[in-house]
This record gives sequence, structure tokens and C-alpha cells, in this order.
Amino acid sequence: AVLGDAAGVMLFSGEPALARRLDHLLLSNGALYAGDLNRDFSMLHLKYLVKGIRELLHRNRIAPSDITRIIVQNANPLLYIQAVQMAGLETSAIYTGHFGRYGHLESVDFVINLQAVLEDVATRPGTRNAPGLLLAIGLGMTGSYTFTLINTN
Repeated sequence: AVLGDAAGVMLFSGEPALARRLDHLLLSNGALYAGDLNRDFSMLHLKYLVKGIRELLHRNRIAPSDITRIIVQNANPLLYIQAVQMAGLETSAIYTGHFGRYGHLESVDFVINLQAVLEDVATRPGTRNAPGLLLAIGLGMTGSYTFTLINTN
């Protein structure tokens, strides 16, 4: 299972498929357990998003340029763009196809966005067997952050 927003779950079958989970990292600073919706915690979120991306890539010996697609929630696009850029990844790799289509559906965002990315990989000529590393990134408003590496090879 792959955590999304530190609460939702995407299930991967054990059967051969288009994708498999390589690694997962969950960070929780616990600082926002009494989240105040009237305060802006963007800088704290940015710090932990960048930290988590860098840590996951480092421990798997993956260069930022090896990530082909980045799956995020359909919310806070500027925060994700900034974090991805600061971590050295290409912002053009962020999947944004559902940002205006569905809006933010809590942890379901990861499921529909992963499905769309995998359908794109499966239908594009010559890409089904091409190596592709996906990075799924999520955050919970109470200070939990989730990062998952997914291989489409």
C-alpha cells in the first residue's frame, strides 16, 4: 500500500502490472496536531516537502533527472511547484491534468492521478517498457508528509 496525505491508501496488486512501489517515506513533525486554519504553515510544509523528496531520492540513489512524473494532490499547486523546484526536479514533470477537472478530493487525488499517468504510459507508443520513475508526494494539514517512488518498468 502507498499512503496518500498520510491517511488515504492506494493498493498495488501483487500481480504483474504497469507499476510497483519501490520505496516509501513518511515524515511527521507533530507540530500541527492542533491545526489552526487561520494560520499559514506554507514555509513549514515547504521545508518538509523538500526534505522528504531529497531523502527518498538519496536513499535510493536516484538522480532528480530520473523522475519522469510527479503525482501530487489536486490542491496547493504553487506549494508543490516550489518544493519540486527546490529539490532539483523538473516542475514540468508534475501531473496537473486533474487540477481543474476534479478539484481536491482528499486522498483520492493520488488514485485518480496515478491511474491517469499509468494510462498515459500504457497508451503512448514505445513507452510501456521504457523505464519510468514516478514520485508521489502528499501532505496533511496537521504536519504529515508522504513520499512514494513508483516504477513503471
